[in-house]
Amino acid sequence: MFRDFLAEVIAITGNSRFRGAGSLDLGHHSLGPMNANACTLLREVAAREEISLSVRGACMEPFLTQGNVVRVRTKRAYWPGDVLVFRSRAGDLLAHRLLGWRPAGLVTKGDDCAVHDAPVRRAQIIGAAAVPVRLRERLRAMAAFAAIAWRRVW
Repeated sequence: MFRDFLAEVIAITGNSRFRGAGSLDLGHHSLGPMNANACTLLREVAAREEISLSVRGACMEPFLTQGNVVRVRTKRAYWPGDVLVFRSRAGDLLAHRLLGWRPAGLVTKGDDCAVHDAPVRRAQIIGAAAVPVRLRERLRAMAAFAAIAWRRVW
């Protein structure tokens, strides 16, 4: 079933840079632009079963490093500190930490990035990485979001 899904994603995106059955790259320059249909397919599969994705890039170091394989699954609710896998506005597939919510969408940021991402809408989210998130990481994410909100107010 998953191999058929991968073939369908390749057909939709026109990109075959998959690393074997059940894995694909994540990061700023991994798959290149992914259209909304491919994102929807990934989200539907992640809602039924975990999908394994191979991390590419350094934006989540030291928490996730190049070559790590993470399992991704859709959740009903996402909390600050969760590592979300989502499609960026440019069409790239990213794995960044959720900092908080605002009316325009979820606020995310790579652990090793200086600036947070553009707001992420629910339709862009594939799922959350099934990695243990410590209380310290959740508190750090909420503090980062509070700092962003404070800068916007003042």
